Amino acid sequence: MDKVTQLLKQIGKPNLKYLGKGMQSIVFEIDAQKVLKVYGEDIGVKNLLRLKTFYESLDTINISFETPLISEVKILNGLILVTEKRLLGTCPEKNFLQKMSQDELKDYSIKYLNALFEIKNIDTNFLQTAEPLDLSGQFFECKKYDNWIDLLTSNVERKYHESESNFIAQINNANQVYEKIKVRISQIQFNDQKLIHGDFCPANTMVDNKFTTLAVLDFGILTTVGDPIFDIALGWVFVDMYGEILTLDIKTYLEPMILERITLQEKERLYLYVLVYSFISANMYATNDPNDGHFQWCIQNLNNLDVLEKAGI
Repeated sequence: MDKVTQLLKQIGKPNLKYLGKGMQSIVFEIDAQKVLKVYGEDIGVKNLLRLKTFYESLDTINISFETPLISEVKILNGLILVTEKRLLGTCPEKNFLQKMSQDELKDYSIKYLNALFEIKNIDTNFLQTAEPLDLSGQFFECKKYDNWIDLLTSNVERKYHESESNFIAQINNANQVYEKIKVRISQIQFNDQKLIHGDFCPANTMVDNKFTTLAVLDFGILTTVGDPIFDIALGWVFVDMYGEILTLDIKTYLEPMILERITLQEKERLYLYVLVYSFISANMYATNDPNDGHFQWCIQNLNNLDVLEKAGI
């Protein structure tokens, strides 16, 4: 933070109001219309300029919430400064949700689900099918894949082999599960290629005092174009990923509502994508520690007989 404080003094804005800290940036208020995000150089100017162009390409006429816009990207003293449109509302992070009553959480969850299902209504001509937005390769190694099935298969194979010894030690019949998931991926069929946010979760939204979603932010590391059920699956399990909201089991509450809105074929893919994500994200924090909390969350999914059965594994 000292380096950031010095930077703010250097650009003549030492008293900017601190708004919060995300996984990759520190956010300050410039004024009622703009915020300043400060990133480390490791994210890459090229990636952020690509994100700027992507946001500008979004056709949001058919959705009810706002999406980000970046007006400037520049590098100074080893930090990257991004000026972005300020999105109104409150971010419903964990502490926010933990203070809600059960009725409030039910109301919030329904509106969260409505926004999640709207993502597929955003159009863009910037990304092609199976083209990842992110260039870092954290999840999707290549800049472009032949098709959706190629994207999934390539990255499940890569991530499985990266952590194979840990998977074999902790997943029941790990190789069989891995091979069956690949078979199921090869059988995927769907008609419409849609924009996928890839990280839709409460912390990446802004809501009003009635819990209606005003904005969805932080497209990035898993954003691409493909099967919209992938987004539904991730948005569902991300709503309370580690079961920290004790007043209501939001994931269980939302599951039947999701199933009512999708077809039988999509239902099987919903659970399959939870397993796919569990393989490709297990070592996302690069700890190589099989006891890491996120790794264990992934292992639990891959050992969950109910999820495996519903995915056709």
